[in-house]
Amino acid sequence: MNKFSFILLLFLLAECNAEAPEPVQTLDGIKKAIIGEWNWEETIVHYRGQEPVVKTPESEGKTKTYIFSKDGKLKILEDETTIQETDYEIVLTETSGIKSITLFRLNFSDNGGSMFLTFTKHKLNLSNGLGLESSFTRK
Repeated sequence: MNKFSFILLLFLLAECNAEAPEPVQTLDGIKKAIIGEWNWEETIVHYRGQEPVVKTPESEGKTKTYIFSKDGKLKILEDETTIQETDYEIVLTETSGIKSITLFRLNFSDNGGSMFLTFTKHKLNLSNGLGLESSFTRK
């Protein structure tokens, strides 16, 4: 590999890393960033001892949109029809053990349920911690 090719390769790698969205890692950051509309992209279901099952809007024949408002309200639409409305709260959860990990949890008021969440600028990931993971992209 000549010097020009090597320098070009380094430049391209640096450019790819510069465009990668940084995850939002503060409670205030997540509370602000989650506001808006999110389109369901896929859900992966991990059954014990089996291959993961991937569900998408195409495979299921339906769309889902989560709308988070500033006042702590969540509206869930399926094919543009409201199927659920609930209050939500985002809280910080600390784990203990060999390594302490900070997690963010999304709590729902209507059924007492919660999901763990991770977030980058354009992608929201929700997980129940038991094998169900859903991804959403900003609308």
